[in-house]
Amino acid sequence: MNNWVKSIVVVIPLAGAVTLPVFAEEPATREEAPKQESIDFRKLRDILPEKLGDLARTGREGSRNRVGEFSISQAESLYGKDDDKNASIQLMDYGPNNPAAAMFAHLGQVEIDRETENEYERSVKVEGAPGIERYNSEDKEGSLQLYVAERFVLNFSASGISKDEFQALIKDLPIKALAELK
Repeated sequence: MNNWVKSIVVVIPLAGAVTLPVFAEEPATREEAPKQESIDFRKLRDILPEKLGDLARTGREGSRNRVGEFSISQAESLYGKDDDKNASIQLMDYGPNNPAAAMFAHLGQVEIDRETENEYERSVKVEGAPGIERYNSEDKEGSLQLYVAERFVLNFSASGISKDEFQALIKDLPIKALAELK
């Protein structure tokens, strides 16, 4: 079999889009391609908490999609409160050995520490998972992206909350449960 090169476009925060070559053995038929299964999205969905701090869950969903020999599972929960506080947690599993997950590996390699009067952006480790945390005190909005167990991506965002509330909500995220999924 011949080696062939595919390119994937990777979007890295603050760095723009980068095209990376992906080397692979060209499968003779679709049936010969090894399957790289992500976990069932229901397992992701089941670890999402019913409450996040004082925010009640207002909805949740999940799905699994296949791209070639790779599958990607995702689950998301939305949270809210009457006083315009809201948050969302999105969990994604790219499966084992998926080159698409490699675009998130930079989260453990990039060091960011930026601050203005109203906002910050910094590299963090939360329960051992590398990521990027952002918070804007003027807009009362925060976000966190973590790369967990070298295959999962956790995206968390919240609005209408103080910095202290944002930090408290981070402590309620299901990071350990996500890392333990197989």
